[in-house]
Amino acid sequence: MATNEEWLANLDMVRNNPTLVQRLALDQYRSFLGGNYDIVDPTNPFVFLIEASSMNATAAMVRNETNLRRQYPSMAVTDQEIYLHMSDRDYLDRFAEPSYTTISLILGYDEVQQRAVAYGSGGNRRLMIPRNSEFTVADHVFTMLNPIEIRVMSHGGLQIVYNTDSPSPLEPLESNQLNWTAFRVQGESQDFLKIDIPIKQLRIATNYGKLNLATGFTQVYSFTDQFHYARVYYARADGSWKEMRTTHTDQVYDPLTPTAVLKLLTNKLQVTIPQVYLTTELINSDLRIDIYTTEGPLELNLSDYPATRFSARWLDLDGDQYSAYFAPLSVFTTYSIFSGDTVTGGRNALTFAELRLRMLDNALGDFKQPISEAQLSVSLQDLGYTVVKDVDNVTDRTYLATRSVPVPTGSDAISGIGCAIRSLLASMDTLAGYSTVADNGTRITVLPETLYLETSGVLEVVDQAVIDAINAMDTENKTRLVSSRKYLYSPFHYVLDRSSDVFDLRAYYLGRPTINFKNFVDENPTTGISVSIGDYDVTRTASGYHLTIACRSSDAWKDLSDPSALIQVSFIPKGEVDRAYLNMTLTGVNASGERIYECDLTTNYDIDSSDSLTLTNFQMYENPADTHSTSLTQTFEFTFIAGNLNLPSFQASYLDSQMGIHILPAGSKAISRETISIELGRAVQAMWTESRSIPSEEDYQRYPADVPATWPTTVYATDPQTGTIKITYDPQTHQVGYTILHRAGDPMTDAFGNTLYAHRKGEVVTDGDGDVVVVNSRKLNHQLDLFLMDGTYWFANDPTVIKYRDDTAWSIVEWVTEDIPSFTQALLEQTRLLFYPQSTLGPVNALVVDNKNQVISSEQSLSVVFYLTGEAFRDVALKTALEATARSVISKAFASAQVTISGIVTEILAKVGSDAITVTVSGLGGDAELAALTLTDETARLSVKKKLSALSNGELTVIEDIQVAFLNHDGT
Repeated sequence: MATNEEWLANLDMVRNNPTLVQRLALDQYRSFLGGNYDIVDPTNPFVFLIEASSMNATAAMVRNETNLRRQYPSMAVTDQEIYLHMSDRDYLDRFAEPSYTTISLILGYDEVQQRAVAYGSGGNRRLMIPRNSEFTVADHVFTMLNPIEIRVMSHGGLQIVYNTDSPSPLEPLESNQLNWTAFRVQGESQDFLKIDIPIKQLRIATNYGKLNLATGFTQVYSFTDQFHYARVYYARADGSWKEMRTTHTDQVYDPLTPTAVLKLLTNKLQVTIPQVYLTTELINSDLRIDIYTTEGPLELNLSDYPATRFSARWLDLDGDQYSAYFAPLSVFTTYSIFSGDTVTGGRNALTFAELRLRMLDNALGDFKQPISEAQLSVSLQDLGYTVVKDVDNVTDRTYLATRSVPVPTGSDAISGIGCAIRSLLASMDTLAGYSTVADNGTRITVLPETLYLETSGVLEVVDQAVIDAINAMDTENKTRLVSSRKYLYSPFHYVLDRSSDVFDLRAYYLGRPTINFKNFVDENPTTGISVSIGDYDVTRTASGYHLTIACRSSDAWKDLSDPSALIQVSFIPKGEVDRAYLNMTLTGVNASGERIYECDLTTNYDIDSSDSLTLTNFQMYENPADTHSTSLTQTFEFTFIAGNLNLPSFQASYLDSQMGIHILPAGSKAISRETISIELGRAVQAMWTESRSIPSEEDYQRYPADVPATWPTTVYATDPQTGTIKITYDPQTHQVGYTILHRAGDPMTDAFGNTLYAHRKGEVVTDGDGDVVVVNSRKLNHQLDLFLMDGTYWFANDPTVIKYRDDTAWSIVEWVTEDIPSFTQALLEQTRLLFYPQSTLGPVNALVVDNKNQVISSEQSLSVVFYLTGEAFRDVALKTALEATARSVISKAFASAQVTISGIVTEILAKVGSDAITVTVSGLGGDAELAALTLTDETARLSVKKKLSALSNGELTVIEDIQVAFLNHDGT
């Protein structure tokens, strides 16, 4: 007979099988009776009782195991078991994440003033944009999640802020501030407001339900796209809506706090209100269920769409006390919507494996500091980045955030521009010799006009003479040459700085200067003249920036003679207390008769370590134009001046003391002053910009001749016993004497009288700290890691291609200067987060046949052959569609680290269906003709090779090097 321990051990092995439990019980019974008795009749009630007992015992053990497993997230095997360990906030990370962007809402300034509704007792008025307002562009729906207030103050000024009375849980607010500005369009007679509104790609479907105590409440609601979130409300006695808590498991909810239980089905959401709330009458009214859905990841350049493709719906779902301030929007006659931004980000719903991993890593929820690797990775993944750990030491940790560039819209190419980090080996002295490099002594700036050529993995700068020769070629030879070579360029200004002991490489983007806002400062009413800034614009030029201003003025200003109507621009340079000045130049009048002024802000592109840019044509005091440093975002003041006029009613004001009179006519009088904040550029500090110096023997200073060793100090004879200086005394003269062995500066010799040398001819010179002395630090070679893009786009002059490449550069700048720094601030010390672009240019390492590591080009040229029926072969439209499908499938396949020819073929056939008999794809890996490969670097991906091609109008565009052929396979 088995002991208790043996019985329990055997039972543990068969606990999930009631048949085996029953057999084990019978064997134990026989053993207990000594083997002398047996149960021979299966209909014996005893057998039935053992069978029932075995089933109950097995069910109890399984139930107990399930309940025990639910207590530990590491043992979860279903979504419902993971839900038990999630808070309400965690569900925001569980389902699909929306992409995001910013749109600009234009409202008529005067109409805002007229339609604003009074509130309070202070004479203030306001309009509000409801929180659930929808903005649609190109069939994509975006939603604003927090309400916006436009406050018209009693003194006539405006404030535009978020209303923070009830912030949305889907978009917690860090500040109530919004970017907005007032402006006037050239040729228009009225002012406008421009409000930049962050939005997410969400669609809200609102459903209503009615509670019933007898039947309870369970309803299923269908939706399209992917589920993101649901908010459930119940109606209060006053008709307003009160939001309930939500949970996705019926095992966790507070019986004293109304909670809706949600269950996500396939494109459906089941909403259940637990009966306990109806029984206790905590709620007994109508329900409102808002279901938020999203398309998931989305890349879309909104600047490609005109304002006519944008529309808005002002949705007031809450119907609360603010409804009166929403109502005027529906009757606005002067408003417009547009956007110059790119839609980025988004994520599909997490799989069970991904959700389980995030739960185990404590990487769910609204944590304030992404301090762990898992939390940092999750936070960035939700924005579209992949995180790779580059350095992991006790004293230093570096993470790389990488992502693919946006794909173009409105062009033949369907994959993004190739980009990569490439190393350039060069000295400052060598680079300074190129015309596209600004030489500023201890600093040089490599301009974005610089072109590079990569040959056999070696990068070098292309001389301007070579570029001129290429541009002088006819179209056919130019496209052939550019497509056969690997030219690269960078959109950034790279500063090489040797002004301190440590060499530094910094990147800046100065390609898209913008005006942030305009403010009125003051005016002198005694001049009898009214003038201000109407329209304004700033653009980058080869020598700096070009600023244009159109006035908005009274007849008195228009009546002034041109030499007497002046505008002076000024700013306080960095490190100064007084202003530097520049007079603008009158260049004409617009259609409204308003004067137009222009000026250049010239620069030598010298940017120091504090990110200060040097301007070269401003004047201080009586000195000629000189260099003055400005922050990359600078507020410039514009003073309107009447020059050398006799104004009888004029009384001097403090504005006159703010003028640069040394460059103005005598008797000039200040009329008014305004300011404009201009963002000249951005420091892309979070971009990967590593560098190292590589000195050679020729770079060190050496002694031209032997240098004899000399005694550094005078040496006296010493007492051998005490070691002190030996002193002699003459008692007759009472003189104290010393014996000098060597005087300071005397040559040193050895015991045989041979001269000793401190340094021999050709020996390296060192400084007082023992460091070697470099002959010329500008001649030192440096290995510079530069962000480079496909040079094919550099030669293209198709406006669509130019716009795409510039918009792509700006998207990267926004990632580096906005997304990455927002996480960097939360990292612990000695931890860095840098942006490293997903490399799609140059050589990459891949596992190929027999798991061998092989270096291949990331730019791939594939050939696709469709085998068609005779009817399909003659269908031109079908062949065009098939070619587009092949290109799309290949581009999508290259987004993965593992690429297979069979996978591409299978996906193409699945999409084209019966339109093609079969299809073949070749060319993966070039001449190697690989069937499959796996990239070993997480920051690298394959890309479709780009070629330069001529359009019928003579412009050069970029196309993808995918050869698509069609064969008639049935002979008809």
